[in-house]
Amino acid sequence: MQTRSAGFPVRVVSVRNPDLVCEDYSLNVVAHGNDRFDLNEDTGLDGAEMLGRLNEKLRYRADKLVYVHAGRDLFYEDFLRMIDTIYRPDQTIGVVTERVEEQYRTGEGCLVASAAR
Repeated sequence: MQTRSAGFPVRVVSVRNPDLVCEDYSLNVVAHGNDRFDLNEDTGLDGAEMLGRLNEKLRYRADKLVYVHAGRDLFYEDFLRMIDTIYRPDQTIGVVTERVEEQYRTGEGCLVASAAR
C-alpha cells in the first residue's frame, strides 16, 4: 500500500526541562500494528475509534500538536500509514523516537516539539 507521507509539518521531539511539571493535556498516539492504537490512557482502540476520539479532543484546541509513537514491532510503512490517517491540515505531528520515549518515561523531562522553520 502506498502512503502519502509528504507535504505536512512534522516536528522532531526531544525531552527538555527536567525541572518543569509536564503538561498532562498532550495528545499521544501509539500505533501497534493490526489496526490497534493507544490514545493517551485509552488503549487497544481500532483505527476508527482512535481517529474519532482524537478528532473530538482536537476540536477546540488552538495548539493541534499530536505526538506519534511507534510500538516496538511496528513496521515503518505502518507508522507512516498511521501518520497519514491522523493528519489534518490544521495540526502538527511530533515524531517521538524510541530514545526520546525512554527519556520521557524515566522522568528526564517533558516532551517538546522542535520549532517551525
